[in-house]
Amino acid sequence: MIYIALNGNDTWSGTLPSPNSEGTDGPLASLEQACETIQGLTQSDASPQPAITIYFREGTYPSFRLTEQHSGTQQAPICYRPFENERICLTGDPTQTSETPLIYFQDTHHIRIESFLLENTSGTGIQIEGGSNIHIAGCTVRNTGRTAIEITGGASHTVQSCDIHHTRGIDVQGGDRKTLTPCGHTLLNNHIHHTKETHPAIRLSGVGIRAAHNLIHDCPHSAILLKGNEHTIEYNHIHHVCQKAEGTGAFSMGGDWTERGNRLRHNFFHHTSGQNTLAVHLNDCASGTRVSGNIFYHCPRAIFIGGGRNHIVDNNIFVECQPAIHIDDRGTNPLFHDLVYKAMKPQFEAMNPLEPPYSEHYPELREVAMYYQADGGVPPEGNLISRNLVHHCEWLAIQKDIKPGLIAVQNNILDEDPCFVDPDHLNFQLRDNSPAYESGFKPILFENIGLYIDSYRTQLPGAK
Repeated sequence: MIYIALNGNDTWSGTLPSPNSEGTDGPLASLEQACETIQGLTQSDASPQPAITIYFREGTYPSFRLTEQHSGTQQAPICYRPFENERICLTGDPTQTSETPLIYFQDTHHIRIESFLLENTSGTGIQIEGGSNIHIAGCTVRNTGRTAIEITGGASHTVQSCDIHHTRGIDVQGGDRKTLTPCGHTLLNNHIHHTKETHPAIRLSGVGIRAAHNLIHDCPHSAILLKGNEHTIEYNHIHHVCQKAEGTGAFSMGGDWTERGNRLRHNFFHHTSGQNTLAVHLNDCASGTRVSGNIFYHCPRAIFIGGGRNHIVDNNIFVECQPAIHIDDRGTNPLFHDLVYKAMKPQFEAMNPLEPPYSEHYPELREVAMYYQADGGVPPEGNLISRNLVHHCEWLAIQKDIKPGLIAVQNNILDEDPCFVDPDHLNFQLRDNSPAYESGFKPILFENIGLYIDSYRTQLPGAK
């Protein structure tokens, strides 16, 4: 263990949390000296290397930067955290430029940052570039001029149980779309609210990112904006978003036939704002997404499929949505010809969709290639709408020009009392005697959606 304190001294050992009575030893004064001490420990011949914790004593500290030489290992990670729940704050200063994050990781591995407050900077709160296994947990990031947390590249980074507000939210990019190599980044159990205009609460791009158990609310823009493949969005609670961005979606993606394999499951969307707002916006021919086991309550246009193909929409609950599902024909509509041929066709061809790995993962892309041999567009075929429960909703709006048979609609449960547990208090779990089960509807574990208590989040915020 190493200790850092504002009344410390870099000539001391750093092995004591406070100065001794003689004033000859105690905590270090700077992170730089702590890092030198760590390097001395990690480069020793002792085997196996122990995990190392750097404890900060209470106070406000300057920004810092960690590079590859400051890395831990899988067996001996390095953890930066407050001493005995003391308040540790990192904040901007008058000389800090907007490009300077409060904490910056560059090609760093196996580091944990726990329970820090980061605030009042014109730049980014935490920026991670490359590296692996950086774990940001229990932190609060607020009042930043740029993104609260930004992850670019690397593998297996995690943001867990953080509170993020009055900032631009989280940006995460990772994985390789050409090879469909996943990055394994995770956003887990975070509370994100009151974000800034024109920026989603969470922006994901790349391959293989998981966003789960997050609570996102009171945001002017989208809750989650997604680009890429094989992402998992699950058990999130999303409400009162898109407050100043009508026509957008609480969850939104689109504009690329090859962005497939994404899963949107067991989320609760309610009270999305504005008459033209959508809960799930599969826009501009977004394709190949499974939307399963979600609950939609009081959402104008709960799910919008904008000309896309090969979606599966199954086992969802829709209550007071107008409509529950809307499907249009923009892939063949002349008004969208430039989108389909000038914007989307080059993107499609750039991913070599008829060769591995895309031909193996998504063989249905061969059909898109066949349609591109002519100039008539790409129809919204291969969509399956199955086993959804619909209550007090306009059900299904399908653009009249879509040919019958392109969309399979089957075994949906309409106009029956679903026997919700407590709809007046937003509990749309089904009672055991619900007739929906007789029709093959599968239970949704409503109590598992949203934030949960862990070692970093000791209490839950009140829900609207």
